[in-house]
Amino acid sequence: MFWDGTRWIDQRRPNRPTPALAPRGPHDWIATGLIFLMLFVLVVPSLSAEARSTSLNVSPGTGSVGANVLATVSGLPQRAHVALYWDQSPTPIATGTTQSGGRAQLTFAIPATSPGPHAIRAVATTVRTRSVSVPRPVAETSFTVTTQAAAVGPPPSVGATPQPTPDTTATPTPSPTPRPTPTAAPTPVPTAVPTIAPTAAATPAPAVPAPGGTAGRTMTFAAEFDSGLGSFAHDGQWGCGFGSQSEFMSDLSTVTVSGGVATISARRQATPCGRQWASAAMSTRGRFAQQYGYFEARIRYSAGNGLWPAFWMDPASGGWPPEIDIVETYPNLDTWPGTTRMYSTLIYGASKSMHQVIYDAGTSLAGGWHTYAVDWRPGSLTFFLDGHAIGSITQDVPAEPFYMILNLAVGNWSDTADSSTPSPSTMEIDWVRVWN
Repeated sequence: MFWDGTRWIDQRRPNRPTPALAPRGPHDWIATGLIFLMLFVLVVPSLSAEARSTSLNVSPGTGSVGANVLATVSGLPQRAHVALYWDQSPTPIATGTTQSGGRAQLTFAIPATSPGPHAIRAVATTVRTRSVSVPRPVAETSFTVTTQAAAVGPPPSVGATPQPTPDTTATPTPSPTPRPTPTAAPTPVPTAVPTIAPTAAATPAPAVPAPGGTAGRTMTFAAEFDSGLGSFAHDGQWGCGFGSQSEFMSDLSTVTVSGGVATISARRQATPCGRQWASAAMSTRGRFAQQYGYFEARIRYSAGNGLWPAFWMDPASGGWPPEIDIVETYPNLDTWPGTTRMYSTLIYGASKSMHQVIYDAGTSLAGGWHTYAVDWRPGSLTFFLDGHAIGSITQDVPAEPFYMILNLAVGNWSDTADSSTPSPSTMEIDWVRVWN
């Protein structure tokens, strides 16, 4: 509908003006002005809430290379995505989401760099239903590195190597020969190395070696998909539940097992409940559940608008929340967040609040094999991508047995499938393993 100078015109019905809305005299103009004034009074406060004063606090404000530091961003809208950047690096050193009160807490490791001072920038992106605002800088603070690193240069790429320390372990095998170059790196190189190399190969006793950080643990579950789905089976409690365009088929007709790989295929076809895509969800509900441990799966999934692959867990008691999402992705080709991001989430409490780790790998995760995992301990959830820790949640962590779910939904929160979405689109699972 638009104003042509004399009347309001409905663009859908151009031959039908709406004279009742057309101001024709002083009284109408006054009424129109009052309407705009009311809109101004109602809208401006909500806009000012978005522009509230934002602060970035880093504690402590100094530290040595590799040390973990807590950053707190406050004064943002709820559910805003926040990323921290070190100096002018284009790669974030930490990402997260604001919770109630517009506050986000992010932990990062100090990159290898000069003493400083350095700038830490907070950039926020606000998501509302299906519209996404442009990321914008919201706060900045200074930081000083107290001990200079051996290798001075730009911060490491978080997307390529989330751990800041492995670079120093590649060369220092002959530790007794630092004499030829005493000026290059006097003390940091010998102290960074001693225990890293031996622990990786210390006790690989099981046939399948325990992942990093799980030495001394026992494997309690393994689905290798060599001859069937094992303890995984159709989980019919969702059906036409989540995924705005897909139905999870009860006969698992969209799941196949071949060559040691289980494949969930999402196909474009009419389903019994009226959806446009047939897919599947399979779980260990009623067959395996565990409280605490290291849960991991090696997965490869397609890219495509509207796809929503996930590896997650729910309570064996049947209650909800809580929920632990080890990995969810929204690999849209045309819209944000795209193929490089993964989301690891804890949903908790009667209000269904959320703690979330958002990680941008810097390169597409779709189309390649990756291992996604969570190390669940009392009071903490640490999420892993290909053996590298990408973030932790240390609040509201549940303490009860959970079972595992794997699914490929269609129609995610940021996009829907269209003619460009492949049919079939797939989620392949090489194996799922759990350690106590």
